[in-house]
Amino acid sequence: MTFYDDVRTTNGYTPGKDLHVDNVLSEWESRFCDFVDVRLLVTTFNVNGKSPPSIPGALKPWFATRGPPADFVVVGLQEMDLNLQTYVKDSNTKQIEWLTAINTCLLGYTEVRSIKLIGIFLVIYQRMDNAVPCGDILSNYVATGFLNFGNKGGVAVRMKINDTTICFINSHLAAGNNELERRNQDYREISQLCFADGTSIYEHDLIVWLGDLNYRLATPPHVTNDLIRFRSSMGDYEGLLQYDQLLMQQVMQTAFQEFQEPRIQFRPTYKYDTGTHNWDTSEKRRAPAWCDRILWRVATESMNVVATDYESVDCITLSDHKPVRSTLLVTTKKIDAEKRRKLVDEANREADRRINSLRPKIRLSHTQLDFGEVSYMEAKVLTLTIENVGAGPVHFKFVARPGNDDISPNWLTVTPPSGFVPKGGSVYLSMQVVIDQKVAWELGRPGHDDGRLSDILVVRLRDGGDNFVEVFAKYRKSPFEASFEEMMKPAPPPPPKEELLIDLSDPNDF
Repeated sequence: MTFYDDVRTTNGYTPGKDLHVDNVLSEWESRFCDFVDVRLLVTTFNVNGKSPPSIPGALKPWFATRGPPADFVVVGLQEMDLNLQTYVKDSNTKQIEWLTAINTCLLGYTEVRSIKLIGIFLVIYQRMDNAVPCGDILSNYVATGFLNFGNKGGVAVRMKINDTTICFINSHLAAGNNELERRNQDYREISQLCFADGTSIYEHDLIVWLGDLNYRLATPPHVTNDLIRFRSSMGDYEGLLQYDQLLMQQVMQTAFQEFQEPRIQFRPTYKYDTGTHNWDTSEKRRAPAWCDRILWRVATESMNVVATDYESVDCITLSDHKPVRSTLLVTTKKIDAEKRRKLVDEANREADRRINSLRPKIRLSHTQLDFGEVSYMEAKVLTLTIENVGAGPVHFKFVARPGNDDISPNWLTVTPPSGFVPKGGSVYLSMQVVIDQKVAWELGRPGHDDGRLSDILVVRLRDGGDNFVEVFAKYRKSPFEASFEEMMKPAPPPPPKEELLIDLSDPNDF
């Protein structure tokens, strides 16, 4: 939580630097804060490389929501540009086309910030007659997908609205029914994103994550494609959502854990014949799925977010996806600096009293994680739970051991690598092992023939001590693979030809 990210010093205290004083002031926020509801219109749309309609106003239904106008509009596009030349030389042609079309629909709004990664585009608008302060804006991106070219990945913008920090992420995850683990991996890679000030996405009061997440329906064999189409058309969404991969991953705590999503009460948003409302009739006949989603995650329970709607926009038919939108009512804090200043000394004394009686304390679900045997390019994931068993909030961060540059070896990924755990709360971390080509070659060198992998992770608590987690895995080499040492050995010479000491041939044969 970044409740106070203002760096000015007040009464000898620098806001945001002392978690204990922050916690006291957080509990006393009603004594120096006003609370202001801010309306966010958040929408995501995979446009399948298409240009916007040439007819003026054709996209207005996309933004025509019920209720008062939004204070901010957040628009995420995927596959905005599928031109192969874009991967070699950046082009803004499609970006200009789409910005022009969106601006036509959002009269009375001004652009706050935008960011693009190939075809993944995020733009944020603010209503011009809106006096809500907005600042401290930073942006960044993470490329995933094939060779990290950026055909998949995520773009992010963080900002402070009033005195509440919000991070918006637009992502396009791996496609394909059988690419569940790749989607989870994309999520973990994007989760490592940090901004120029060193802040990770998980160190904000609110994360809003939108995009074509590409999670499909993992249906049993008896639930056929035709049955999915029929039940989708009949509105049996609850019956199909039990097979939704994203919801399953959240329950299993392997991806998007602790994120919330409104109840889905609309048709699957993928895949349609372009220009129609018909399910895919191409040769592949892809099964319908809710690929396009909007989720959010709050840092503390006191952060209030309400979705007043969550719907697809069926009348937009230019793509094989449908746009999805949601209006979020976010309760933001507005700090009265003078009232807070008068409370700082008292808060320092209260924090000192609490510090004397407690230190940050956590309980790890495991101090040893054994992934067992891992095959080449097989992603294995285990969950590590950090439980706050102390009397106050805890900030944790994985740090590199002395002599190491990274917090973990190149075969292990930790998601998230840092964060806050409220008093009495828990955080679930995904620990993933992947043996890629580089690691496989290293394990094939002399001295690594047993394929054993091990490391010690260091979990550091702010104002507290270090905790340690031992990690083990064993590389199970395929019988079709050869080690580095074996490949470097010269071929053995052919065996010498043996001479017969006794001629056993029959003379009559000649």
